[in-house]
Amino acid sequence: MKAGVIIQRALNLSGILSRSLEEQDDEEGTDGLFWLNMILAEKSATGVLLPYFGHLDITPIQGQEIYFLPNLVTAEILTFTIQGVRYSVRFETRYKYLGTPRANDIQSLPFQWYWERVNGGMNIYLYFTPDQQIEGIQVTGLIGLQSVIFSTEFDGFLDTFYQNFLIFELAESMCMFYKISMPPESKAKLMRLRNEMRSINPRDFKLKRKSLIGSSGILTYAQVNFGRGWTA
Repeated sequence: MKAGVIIQRALNLSGILSRSLEEQDDEEGTDGLFWLNMILAEKSATGVLLPYFGHLDITPIQGQEIYFLPNLVTAEILTFTIQGVRYSVRFETRYKYLGTPRANDIQSLPFQWYWERVNGGMNIYLYFTPDQQIEGIQVTGLIGLQSVIFSTEFDGFLDTFYQNFLIFELAESMCMFYKISMPPESKAKLMRLRNEMRSINPRDFKLKRKSLIGSSGILTYAQVNFGRGWTA
């Protein structure tokens, strides 16, 4: 359905307009579009209740550390490919990636990565910086939702269940904007939809065991010059 239809149904659902007797005027439609885009922006800012993961490709540039990916909200997995074989790269925290000693300007096979949210998307950091062996890099994460206009057709990028969810979310926002109470049965349905949304495409919280007597994690000269990042 189009954004204008979602706005009309949200106004009906909220009780602001009667379905059989009234149609939205220009002011109500403009208010509805504003709050619909605010809802989409909020989902994209927090990553909460976003419906879809995506797999984005990065074209590696020899010696380049930072790559910008538009509209990416969170990143969970980064891999690269050499001669048709996929290799994983270890994610590091901000402190470990940016705050610990290391030798810079090494071109080899990346073994650490880190991400930062920036305006409009995300920066992906790689260490070592890619060399010419790498054919491609792929990042898996949650994809943000774009702003819409009245004529935007949602069927092309959102399933029906999520469009229904947006109608109820928008109805709540419109009730708050017009300072009226949301009908109790609509509020209860919204709460149920939010709970159901959390079970769609859940994040992987599987724990990974880490040895307390293994590697110290310190980057040594031998690793830089001989291990090339691929040490046990």
